[in-house]
Amino acid sequence: MRAFRAGAGAWAAGAVWLLVLAGCGRRDLTVRTLSEYGQSPIASILLQADDGEWVFTDDQGEAVLHDVGTPFTVRVHQHVIGQFPEQSGGWANDDVWVLQSPEGDPLVLLVDGNFVTRDYASVTGSLSGTSGGPFRVFASNGTSDRMPYSVYGAGTQFDLGFQWEGVGRPLDTTFRAFETDSTVLPGHYAAYGEYSARLEPGAALNDFTIPLQPVNEATVTAAPTVPGGLGANVQLELSASLQVEGGGGVMWLGAITSGPSLSAVFPQVSGTVPWMGITARDMGTFDGAQSWDRHAVSPPETGVPFDLPPAVALVDPAEGATINQDTVFRWRGGPAGGQTTFHLICNWSDAAGVTRQVNFRTVEGSGTEARLPAIPNLDLAGASSCRWSVGWAPAGTHEGALLSERGASQYRGSRSQSRSAVFK
Repeated sequence: MRAFRAGAGAWAAGAVWLLVLAGCGRRDLTVRTLSEYGQSPIASILLQADDGEWVFTDDQGEAVLHDVGTPFTVRVHQHVIGQFPEQSGGWANDDVWVLQSPEGDPLVLLVDGNFVTRDYASVTGSLSGTSGGPFRVFASNGTSDRMPYSVYGAGTQFDLGFQWEGVGRPLDTTFRAFETDSTVLPGHYAAYGEYSARLEPGAALNDFTIPLQPVNEATVTAAPTVPGGLGANVQLELSASLQVEGGGGVMWLGAITSGPSLSAVFPQVSGTVPWMGITARDMGTFDGAQSWDRHAVSPPETGVPFDLPPAVALVDPAEGATINQDTVFRWRGGPAGGQTTFHLICNWSDAAGVTRQVNFRTVEGSGTEARLPAIPNLDLAGASSCRWSVGWAPAGTHEGALLSERGASQYRGSRSQSRSAVFK
């Protein structure tokens, strides 16, 4: 669950604190902290290994941590502050990750990149070779910087605007367009075409045409295994996408909820990999438990298995309880093996009128209980609106906190129902 972020026009300054605790088997470890969107380096990050000296990352977002043990725990604290435009009072956001022995040397961690400076461009174009029906246009490039941007419409004209990390650098992008029969999850793709261009910062790209040609298509039908424990009112959702090879982004084709057949039609486009996902949600309660399995498919296919893992059940504290830094959060159940992940998000306004958010995005642990990690300079006093939950992920994965996970062939996990709490 993600929360409010300041929009364009707010200024921001940030710092990230990274604490590494380790056991035996000491070594030097290079750490890089990058934006989770465009992977821009985040400079002036404060790092510590074991009980060693605190060090700052350089302009490339890099530092060397000395005398790190194995196994080890990584704690990440990102603190970002800003001012609302034309409003009194400011805001402060804190994100926290706690990761158990993440892989990589250098260890490349992804943090919030919402506040990295960006360039902007606008595009106006047209399509040829269509019947004037519904269309989709995606714009993707060679990074994951909030790409692809997309627009849905009907006819032959489209407008598309987007942004990318960096200042004063052009962006090479490829526009990919489909003519379809729907703007939800299409059941038919009539035509496809693409057009490559270079976007200049602050400029407009106008009066170009994407020629479309007939495209082949094929169907995939899913055969999910749905776990028990999700309640009596379970809803299945199927999602479909095309992943552009070479890191060019993901083209979202759409999603549907439970129906007579969990199937999707995929256009057969060279240089893309079809992906399908199945998510089971407990719709009988607010923010109910959910389970998911997403992976590549090879159309045409029928009876494709999707193994949805069970979600854990929360035990303590109860719904609406008062919590503090010493509270023990407990749960039971869940799959054997893998990694449990504790989550807590709090939103409130402090005594100074600052809008606060603290998001423990991923706190990995072992067993069936967790406590809030002690993070320097992080105070939750007065947090009147909090929600907590517990997730599960396969061994060796860290819920997207590592750059290396971007190339995974499958994303599988579950999340419990959430409970509200008040921090005092």
